[in-house]
Amino acid sequence: MLLSFTVKNWMCFKEETTIDFFEKHNQTKFRERIVKLKGHKVNLFSAIFGANASGKSSIMKALMLLKNMVDGRSLSYNPYRLDGNSENTVFEIVFSIKEDIFLFKISYNNNQVENEELWYLSSKKTDYCIYNRSFCKETSVYNIYFNNNSNNIKSHKWFFNNETCNELMLFNNGTKKNKLFINNTINQNRTEFKEIYDWFERKLILLTPDDTLPFIFNFIDDKKSDSFCKILTELNTGITSIGKKELKDFPVDLKNDIKESLKESDLNNTYIPYNNFLRIEIEKSGENVFVHELITRHSSNNKNYDFKLHEESDGTNRLLDILPMLYLLIHTNEELTLFLDEIDRSLHSALVRNIIDIFFQNILTKNNNSQLIITTHDVQLLDLKFLRKDEIWIFDREGNNTPVLRNLGLFKDIRHDVKIKKKYLLGRLSYTPSIDSCIFFDQSNSELSKELSDDNKKE
Repeated sequence: MLLSFTVKNWMCFKEETTIDFFEKHNQTKFRERIVKLKGHKVNLFSAIFGANASGKSSIMKALMLLKNMVDGRSLSYNPYRLDGNSENTVFEIVFSIKEDIFLFKISYNNNQVENEELWYLSSKKTDYCIYNRSFCKETSVYNIYFNNNSNNIKSHKWFFNNETCNELMLFNNGTKKNKLFINNTINQNRTEFKEIYDWFERKLILLTPDDTLPFIFNFIDDKKSDSFCKILTELNTGITSIGKKELKDFPVDLKNDIKESLKESDLNNTYIPYNNFLRIEIEKSGENVFVHELITRHSSNNKNYDFKLHEESDGTNRLLDILPMLYLLIHTNEELTLFLDEIDRSLHSALVRNIIDIFFQNILTKNNNSQLIITTHDVQLLDLKFLRKDEIWIFDREGNNTPVLRNLGLFKDIRHDVKIKKKYLLGRLSYTPSIDSCIFFDQSNSELSKELSDDNKKE
């Protein structure tokens, strides 16, 4: 599970900004959406609200950047630019793997990683540093510390003997300045930190509004196909089933390139997003390669009709990207964290609410502690009859125009029966974007303006 994430001096974030997913108050309602982890109480769902350019998407971009660097990407230094500073960018993440809690932190600049550290957070309020790698300016080399068994610490898999420490020291020396030590150990087939690496690689799933995913193919001609298509039906897409059809006009050169890459692997097929409205399966059969495109089926008068994806609405295509991830989240035996940026992109408000409700209804019966985190503009979700107070985060901008992040659970004066949507639109919870209405029309004709004004007087 993702427990907290901190960013400093990156893009719009000048000062240290932290989002965490711990319970903020002892709310009796929706207690089933709270899980206990080593004395901590953690939310399974969180929604992040805010105006355009408030920082909602930036927090996920920072998380994606950290994930990519763990995966082996080079540094991407993009500091806060409005004060001309040259300080290090800092990312700090706290996450759990089963019952173990870890802290991973990096500090870097345009040239190199300055510091990289991994901690094991014990339930006994004693934290242990697994390793700490830092650049020494005096010697221009990286010093690294490992917690080992010789330190009179009770034996644990994260504390290494002297032989292992000496071996890992060699990989420290071989790690490039613009890469992370943890990635280098993985590339060298070391297994000491593979569990940590796998969490970033497989269990932290980040989905942007523009991501086009091919995973929908996994629901064709499979045991889970019926239940998946049932969800599509319940969401009023008009789709009764999904299938695939051979694509005849696929570029020959690209087809041959994929054919060669499949020869070099043990895979018989692969899935790729080809463009915004085309999901493709490449299947190897002997020396031949077949290209299939995803199609949807609609029924009318007991007849089935095949549709190409570009014939479906933007909202339906968005669902075909989101729902496979949601299905995986609620049906896997693993603990996954799915972060959906702008979940409401091209989707009706009622549909977004239904998607969240599907998560609530299913995840609570699976008991696998998977998380769903979203960013959204959809104010219809600001409903305390639907969400817990501490499931709601609001981005704001103050002073020097840098983001400020607030959790509604810390607003002690907000009762559970308060209509927070109106408070939000009135700017009582955060900055609310506005344009002088007289630019476009006579303010007297604005029903929303009148409604908010009347509400303001009542408050």
